[in-house]
Amino acid sequence: MPGLTLGFDGSGYVKQIGSSVTGIKAGDMVAFVAPGAIATLIRVNSTLVHVLPKGMRSEDGASIPLVFMAAYQSLIETARLSQGERVLIHSAAGGMLVELRYFTQDTDDSQDSVKL
Repeated sequence: MPGLTLGFDGSGYVKQIGSSVTGIKAGDMVAFVAPGAIATLIRVNSTLVHVLPKGMRSEDGASIPLVFMAAYQSLIETARLSQGERVLIHSAAGGMLVELRYFTQDTDDSQDSVKL
């Protein structure tokens, strides 16, 4: 379908970088956010790219960016939570639950609330 772009987050190996890009090099496995992420080749602004840890599968890396950004937006930007505050995470599932727990550093499944 002409004009249709699929995907907004993805992962892959860096083929080439711009002259002003730092912290990323050709050959790095990265996760990124960009319209049309489901492609064989894509150009992405380096501010939207993150080098994945060694050993992380590309499939796992591709599943992180948008969910991570949604969790950050929810807790930090919208709720304006700060250190020492508590939050009840209700009905979160899948990737969102994983990222919310990352931000709140919750590791105890028996807790009704978590401390930030």
